[in-house]
Order: sequence, then structure tokens, then C-alpha cells
Amino acid sequence: MLHCASENMGNMPLVRAADNLQIWISMTKIIKIDNISTWLNFVNLLTYTPMQHSIVEGFLTLGYAAQAAGLVYFLATMSNIAPRYRLSSALSAVVMVSAFLELWRLAQDWRYGFSFSDGLWRPVNDAFSNGFRYVN
Repeated sequence: MLHCASENMGNMPLVRAADNLQIWISMTKIIKIDNISTWLNFVNLLTYTPMQHSIVEGFLTLGYAAQAAGLVYFLATMSNIAPRYRLSSALSAVVMVSAFLELWRLAQDWRYGFSFSDGLWRPVNDAFSNGFRYVN
């Protein structure tokens, strides 16, 4: 086991990458996951009650609605800002557009990434993926 050499950290053990890989391989065997992309998005391993599914969908909707409101705000107030600082409003509007599109896409993927059967929302064949949210 590796140990931290920093005096501030004391003699705290560090986990090596090989150990992490071994833990990951062990977990995939325990859970019996055949598709690695499913494991990378653990939400695909779960089923959701109608309330749980609606809460996630509601938060995603709130998120992209807030970004749309931010876009409107930055565009509407741009003329009230000193010319020297207007670029910051324009760049903020660009960020709002990007965040809106990403959250809207996540909401659509969430909505259509699961099917309702036997009283629960279950993942469909195409795994729900939220990895591209890091683009912003």
C-alpha cells in the first residue's frame, strides 16, 4: 500500500490505480454487469417509482428553465450596462444557451430513456447517459 509523503497529510494510505481497477472489476462481477456503458451510468442499474422519476424530470426541467431565464435576463439588461462591460453580458448569454441546451437534452434523454412497466420506470435498451454535461 502506498502512503502519503506529505507532512500535512500524515501517514495516510493512498489507493493505487491498480487497486481501483481491481475494485471496479470485482463490483462488475458482483452486480453481473455485461455492458460497461451501463455500469458507467449507475442510474441505469436502478428502477424508479413514478414519484422518483417525476422528481428527477422536474429538477431537470427547472434547470433548463432557469438557464432560459438567465439568457433572457442577460440579453434584456445588456443595453443598461456600460459599453466597456457589455461583453461580459454577451458571454454570459452564450453560457446560458449552452447550459440550456445541455439540460434540455438531459431532460429529453431522461424522459425517453426509461419505460413504464409494472408500476416502475425501467431503463430501456439505450442506456441513459449524462456524461456530456461536463462539456460546459
